[in-house]
Amino acid sequence: MPKYALAALLPALAFPAAAATTNTRFDFDARVFEAGGTRSFTGNIVPLGVDSGLSYSTFVVASADQQYRLTKSGNGWTAHQPSFSSFDSFVASLQQPWGIHLDAGLATERNYTMALNLGDLLATDLTPPIISFPAHGATITTLSPTFTFTTPINQSLYIQLHEVASGADVVPVGIIPGGTNSWFPAATLQSGLQYVFNIYTGPSPVAINGFGFSTPVDSGGSGLANWQSRGVAEMEGAAQFTAVPEPNAALLFCTGTGVFFLCSVLCEREQRGFAVRAIDDGRHAELGRRHPWLMEVDAGRHQNH
Repeated sequence: MPKYALAALLPALAFPAAAATTNTRFDFDARVFEAGGTRSFTGNIVPLGVDSGLSYSTFVVASADQQYRLTKSGNGWTAHQPSFSSFDSFVASLQQPWGIHLDAGLATERNYTMALNLGDLLATDLTPPIISFPAHGATITTLSPTFTFTTPINQSLYIQLHEVASGADVVPVGIIPGGTNSWFPAATLQSGLQYVFNIYTGPSPVAINGFGFSTPVDSGGSGLANWQSRGVAEMEGAAQFTAVPEPNAALLFCTGTGVFFLCSVLCEREQRGFAVRAIDDGRHAELGRRHPWLMEVDAGRHQNH
């Protein structure tokens, strides 16, 4: 499956348990996703470690409005996050109080407040890869497509093509340099199946200077010990499409006044239901059922039937 194409639109994500270390570290991952000219912005609180000396029964990291919420759940973490259609709305959602809540409702309850510092976020180019072929939601008429797109020039990217029903990759996930604008998979697609082609930031996210959570402090102004945080950004472009090739056909031109035959070379007419229309000096005789792409050419004129 794509790394972010679906996850960016889901209300919740699961993370493995944060490692037990001597530091407590929670990062923020800003994500930009584009498909079919529609762009969305979201972000995740990412747990990367909890100080082994910090005791707690429950652990929650959340924004004041609870739209962003990371909760310790069993041996892992569950994250909830909103999605926005504009960058300004996304940035506004980050500029609110944040907090860490330990043992809520228990005698050992502790609460810490913090801010999400933007640092150089507003000055960072967050333009995602933009796929021009195939168009999102399109049906393409080739099983050996050349994908075209525009990508940022200052970072490498992962490139992925997978089949929707099975989730299987058509070819192994690869890495392309920034500025690449086309790619041809070393595999033939299967007719009638749906695929997702996506390009996303990798192998490392874009580090943003000064972006991250400030040190959490309690009501007495004491900071949470051994705190670390940084902010990064990841961008992705995706296109879902169906591969249905057109049938091969041959135009057999004959001498005379506007006479030609259009016939299939894939198989017998009786098997495929193809039609051949004969044109002879303005007289038309149907020789079979009409093919959807049957063309009549007469004295240099082209007319769709």
